[in-house]
Amino acid sequence: MSVTQSEFRVAMLDAASAVPEGLVDAHEQPAGRRFSVYRNNVAVSLTEALETGFPVIAKLLGEENFKPIAGVFLRQSPPPLPVMMHYGAAFPEFLRSFPPLKNPGYLGDVAEVELALR
Repeated sequence: MSVTQSEFRVAMLDAASAVPEGLVDAHEQPAGRRFSVYRNNVAVSLTEALETGFPVIAKLLGEENFKPIAGVFLRQSPPPLPVMMHYGAAFPEFLRSFPPLKNPGYLGDVAEVELALR
């Protein structure tokens, strides 16, 4: 059984998803552990891209809050393009609409300024 790109992408961005059935390594063994490492690397890379693109937001939220919030965002808004420097265009609106961040209400505005400075 082959894995479609869509199945792979969904499973890659959702840590609760099972490893796609039929995904095997070079020795035709289930590639669960390798896939888990790859999934983690993707999440870390996207979080770092957001942290680089929105340093003031990262500072305002603090590392202990920023990383989990970035995790929610990256699962809802995977990169539309393979160019990481453009990732996060939807982050200001996400911050405005994310219920735990309704107060303070200025985070989306700050993120909008950071996005404009890129």
